[in-house]
Amino acid sequence: MMVVVQSLGVLALTALLVLLIVYAIYQSVPKRIGYIPLPRRCVAAVIEAFGIAANTDTTLVDLGCGDGRILAAALRAYPQLHGLGAEINPPVAILARWRLRNFSGRARIVRGDLFKTDLRDTTHVFTYLNNEIMAALEPKLAEELMKGSRLVSCDFPLPIKKPTKTIKIGKAWRLGQTLYLYEY
Repeated sequence: MMVVVQSLGVLALTALLVLLIVYAIYQSVPKRIGYIPLPRRCVAAVIEAFGIAANTDTTLVDLGCGDGRILAAALRAYPQLHGLGAEINPPVAILARWRLRNFSGRARIVRGDLFKTDLRDTTHVFTYLNNEIMAALEPKLAEELMKGSRLVSCDFPLPIKKPTKTIKIGKAWRLGQTLYLYEY
């Protein structure tokens, strides 16, 4: 029995080491950010900021969706909503798929580059990225988002387009403090 327990412990440590190595590789790719989960206290404010109308056909795309917490919360709040998450980090994408497992047919996670995500039929977009990626993403958003689409970005504004509204949701020194809303 003791051998089995020790073997499981070694197996768990090996799996953790592999995940950490994969995570480190994806951290080193240029123009990428690490997995920084959106603080839970911010999730409700993000969902409210979208202003999704009841009984409308709506698509929410979370670029760099991390563990899928925004998509999961939005799908719970709006039964008509469909969601797509783009996440490049494999272990984090697996975590997001697991979190969204109960929303089969309404949400999917694509493991891939957020710059290659098609936004042409999207009504709502969420980002929690960084200044460099927001600057690189701005032309794609301007080109692909249809009129009436809404972008909610947490902490990192677009460098050129001015937000329609700015919402303070936390203290200045914490993550998840400001939401920037943009109308297209």
